[in-house]
Amino acid sequence: MKLTIPLSTFEEKCEAYAHEGNDLSEKEPPNEERLQECIDTILQWNSNTKSFLQDSFDEHFNNIYREFASSKIILLHKKVDFSTFETLRDDIKAKVLSLILIKEFVRELDMVVNPDDPEIAKRKEFAITQKEEFLLKKLYNLYPKGKYYPVKILLEYNGIVLNSDVDDAKICNPMQKMGQLDLGVSEYGVTAKITEGGVKYVEESLLRLNTDPLKPLDSALERKFNAVLDELNKQGFVQEIVFDEINDLRQIIHKLTPKQWREMVLGKMVDLGVQQSVKNDILKTIYEKLTDEKVMFGE
Repeated sequence: MKLTIPLSTFEEKCEAYAHEGNDLSEKEPPNEERLQECIDTILQWNSNTKSFLQDSFDEHFNNIYREFASSKIILLHKKVDFSTFETLRDDIKAKVLSLILIKEFVRELDMVVNPDDPEIAKRKEFAITQKEEFLLKKLYNLYPKGKYYPVKILLEYNGIVLNSDVDDAKICNPMQKMGQLDLGVSEYGVTAKITEGGVKYVEESLLRLNTDPLKPLDSALERKFNAVLDELNKQGFVQEIVFDEINDLRQIIHKLTPKQWREMVLGKMVDLGVQQSVKNDILKTIYEKLTDEKVMFGE
């Protein structure tokens, strides 16, 4: 299975649908005359988003879009009233969050986004300890999203062979005992999210080995830097000091943990705002694209 569109396009469309969904979820209850129209708009968003996710892959990947198929629209066989609208509005908030998480999760599936990567084939021979460390690194990249991820999918779609239906548990259980993972279970098998102890282990072990703690994020970060530069160029932005600061950030990213990275970017933006009078909307754009976190400048 692989993406049928470029990853950058997939991510942009995820963000566009999420933005549209957020707007819908924030709407106040309409008057009675427009109630059905507003409900239809929400249902159309759900249908369009599901179709987009289905069409983005060359074969069915049911767990990716299943939540959009299981909307609370079952209520619509009853009389439509304002409680129906409020239920659907709450439902769409959860789906927007799921859409963002889907975008982040797909980015970590190398066989989906970069199936020709020669490193994928090498992972078939991974020993158990290599599988454990690989899984930790991938979950580290997804931290702190606060969600449990299906281990089988995360490993198999990165070229790692599981020899039995319980291999995911065999891989995860020791790391749970060491306090590195929190585990759950779903119809896809074991689910996991990295703990603060796991984050500490990844950062300290990678630094001890003199490797880059954020190396698995190289391609994703490069896209983020390029997205920032493209956006600045689109806006006709010409202050050279800003471009210099972005290039400085590009050079030091691999020396920082995620928390240090966010603090560094925020500090740079504050300095640009105070010392160079860069507009708040520009600073907000740069920070959010580089960190995937919302922020307010001067608001």
